[in-house]
Amino acid sequence: MKGSRTKPVVFNIPAANPKEDYAASMVNVLSHRAFRLLSAFLENQLVALKGSCGESPEEGARLAAYIKAAGLYLKQRKVSVFMCDTTNRHKDISSNALKQIEEARCQCFDELRDLFSFFMLDGINGSYEYVRKVRKLGGVEVYLAGELPNLDGMFAVSAPFAHHRCGVAGALYSLGAGLASKRGKIKQHTMDKPKVRVERCYACKRCLKECPVKAIWMDGHHVAIDDDRCVDCGRCVEIAKRCGISYAWNATTDHFRRKVIEHAAGAMEVLKGRIVLANVLFDGKGRLKRILISRDPVALDAATVEACRANGLFDPDALDELESQISAAETAGIGNAAFQGEEIAY
Repeated sequence: MKGSRTKPVVFNIPAANPKEDYAASMVNVLSHRAFRLLSAFLENQLVALKGSCGESPEEGARLAAYIKAAGLYLKQRKVSVFMCDTTNRHKDISSNALKQIEEARCQCFDELRDLFSFFMLDGINGSYEYVRKVRKLGGVEVYLAGELPNLDGMFAVSAPFAHHRCGVAGALYSLGAGLASKRGKIKQHTMDKPKVRVERCYACKRCLKECPVKAIWMDGHHVAIDDDRCVDCGRCVEIAKRCGISYAWNATTDHFRRKVIEHAAGAMEVLKGRIVLANVLFDGKGRLKRILISRDPVALDAATVEACRANGLFDPDALDELESQISAAETAGIGNAAFQGEEIAY
């Protein structure tokens, strides 16, 4: 962590022979007695596997193979392991667990669901949340997936991708956005409360009945929202007919970065270091470049920037944005950007 004399280690598995079994190489790193990464998870502990679908079917298939190998290793150790995800509320406000599972079915996770149980950490509609005040950030409130405090550990695999608000989405994004509840995602992607579109509201009054804090009332021939009472649950936006109530997804880069970092800090506090993260780097044609593994998300993303610059991956401006996020996350005490790299070849 920031201020620690010991630099966090980032393990680096470079791409070499196209026929090399990188899934086996990754498990060798994760299970080596000197590294004690996945080996630190004990029998009967409840450990979640969180994956990424990748930017193409080829990337998705590779990522699924790596997750599968790690999951089977944990099963051999009699760890209670399962696949997990959260709902994509920032992409589709009406998304739910069933939609999310069907989306994953189209992106190479069928084989994994045949091997591991699959659970949504934020419930069937993204509303099951754990509200936490982040100590390191002066008690700022964040909204995380409700099952997160019940886990004994997590192995999270990400394929960094270009993102319009954070440059490149890596480990910090996977923690902050990927483990947020519906409300957490809403607060990351907008700076405003939901607004009534008067011309589309025809006073069906469904939102009045469903609002959990009674922040909506009739104002003549349409509804109105009390911003002071609204808690950003998003329920009124989901049920309003003809988009009579909607959000302006207007978060600035600074706002989005700050909220993602806050939620990443909250997730790390909840997991208490019981997490292993991997960033899998592909080139623009879906070819593997390297696998980076660490317990420290800040160090992992810093190593990702270094590897991307060396291999010509991503636009330099996008990597500059990720470096800004890394610096802010280090200042927030999430981890240490000064890392010790260790190249592994099996």
